[in-house]
Amino acid sequence: ERTAQSNIGLDFGMLNNRIAGSIDLYDSNTSGLLMERTLPAILGYPFIVDNIGKSRNRGIEISLSTKNIVNRDFTWNTKI
Repeated sequence: ERTAQSNIGLDFGMLNNRIAGSIDLYDSNTSGLLMERTLPAILGYPFIVDNIGKSRNRGIEISLSTKNIVNRDFTWNTKI
């Protein structure tokens, strides 16, 4: 099987990194997937391995984190 992948991303932070995050775009193409294919019983073999597939995965991932409260005794962070 063969896979071609690409990915582009952006990381950001503002207000002294109290608000930070990242955005990633990805694309993955796979071809030549080998899978077992069932054969008719009359042939005497239950299956053969054949090149019968390809797949594509693409999408976007977004993450965000905030430092809501930061002081000497207490810290509150949020991550999405």
